Amino acid sequence: MIACSGLLAVAGLVAAAAARMTAADDSPGPISGAALVPRRTNADATPPLVPFDAATPRLAVRPLEAFPHDTSAFTQGLVLHDGRLFESTGLEAHSEVREVDAETGLTQRRVTLSGTPFGEGLAVMQRRLYQLTWKGGRGFVSDAASFAPVDSFSFSGEGW
Repeated sequence: MIACSGLLAVAGLVAAAAARMTAADDSPGPISGAALVPRRTNADATPPLVPFDAATPRLAVRPLEAFPHDTSAFTQGLVLHDGRLFESTGLEAHSEVREVDAETGLTQRRVTLSGTPFGEGLAVMQRRLYQLTWKGGRGFVSDAASFAPVDSFSFSGEGW
């Protein structure tokens, strides 16, 4: 559920940024030099302003426990859902989605992305895994119980 909330929060930020950019493009007035540079990826986007509030608590974080993990995995997405740990790894032509035993670090099962996409973020929603690719403009949907492919989708920009 946390991954779903994060996904919705990101969608809200993207919509707000798009509305702000549209309003800025339609407004009269001088155009800055930065406005003339075409944006090629969403990595070039200006992050939204986040208000600072002195009442917001600052927390110190310390690890309570360490768990073994495959050190050859380039972890891009990590989701704990219904007691199961899912991991998305990224490496061109070697990306996959895994279910990992959190206690041992051993991969219980995996599915490799076909071709050369670089696997990125991972979310779980309604018993389905949603994996994005970095520059491929593709997302993949699979059944969380069986890892069977269910669907795929296209998007513009980079997946994170």
